[in-house]
Amino acid sequence: MELEEILFNYFGYKNFRNGQRELIQKIIDKNDVIAILPTGFGKSLIYQIAGLKMNGLVLVISPLIALMKDQVMHLKRSGIKAEMISSEQTILQELEIYKKINTYKFLYVSPERLLNREFKKNVCNISMIVIDEAHTLKWGLDFRKAMYDISIFVDKLKERPVITAFTATATNNTLKLIANILKLKNPYVYKISPVLDNIEYIFLKKDREKELKNIIEKMKNYKIIVYSLTRILTEKLYDKFKDNYLCSYYHGGLDSNTRRKNQDAFSNGSANIMFATNAFGMGIDIKDIRAVIIYDLPLSLSDLVQQVGRAGRDRKKSYGFVMVSNEAMNNAKYLIARDINSNKKKDFDIVTKFCYTRNKNKFLNKYFNN
Repeated sequence: MELEEILFNYFGYKNFRNGQRELIQKIIDKNDVIAILPTGFGKSLIYQIAGLKMNGLVLVISPLIALMKDQVMHLKRSGIKAEMISSEQTILQELEIYKKINTYKFLYVSPERLLNREFKKNVCNISMIVIDEAHTLKWGLDFRKAMYDISIFVDKLKERPVITAFTATATNNTLKLIANILKLKNPYVYKISPVLDNIEYIFLKKDREKELKNIIEKMKNYKIIVYSLTRILTEKLYDKFKDNYLCSYYHGGLDSNTRRKNQDAFSNGSANIMFATNAFGMGIDIKDIRAVIIYDLPLSLSDLVQQVGRAGRDRKKSYGFVMVSNEAMNNAKYLIARDINSNKKKDFDIVTKFCYTRNKNKFLNKYFNN
């Protein structure tokens, strides 16, 4: 089956976007690949179509269970054999998957699963390993140490598969870090600027509580995400607005059922406003988000751009409201002061410079191409 036939028959699209077909062919030709593509570009479609053209299992390593569930659900709806293994499953459910392992085309797992003895014994004939949200590697060992052990798993395979890494934002230094940690072999790098022309950045320097109320009131009929740095503040903001607006909230401290319920409420429109930490958004395919409000400044420019980039996936006019009040600055500085990682201070200094520079697009393009 030709690539265009697969694109239409399984995914319902008539044409590839610029770069998609090229990347798919590079993977089919057994090149390692790093792809930095804007949110909503169709990163998963690239490795999924390439995987369908290759013999063997495609192993997708993802940092979030919610992300895995969404991808597996979409593949199954398209008639593609896919499954996931996660901590939410029982041992019996996991063993049942292993029995059928040769029937699956795609298997989604967390990086920690690669260290599991039963997994290593049962999973073989891997044609491609996909590292989704590869930018999380720059968050260091404290985030997911197992991400740094992927290359050890690969080294012990009888035959080395193609390795691909996908993310929405990465500087050239991050690209080098990804390639080194994953031990990629002469990777083909494809990069599109994360600066989206349908999103307007608006920087607000006054009282952020008043600014937030004003924005929510004006845009209450549209989907909005409000990002905070901490779980405590996320719930505090939710409690403040829940009685007068259709709200939900999301952070890593919630149990999986609550996260799923709250995410579904936002997806189907029964809640228009989502208060969240950065745990919400990676790999979530919600196209009609009209605004992202950065209530707490993220600790890196990549994180800020990635969060704002979750608005306007349908390419319609959208907004990124960035709070730059003293309080927004101080919250970030407080978290940095508690961390011995000196790079975080350096990264946040770049965020500050970006907020106060005049030519924002020029700054972003220089930063991501440096």
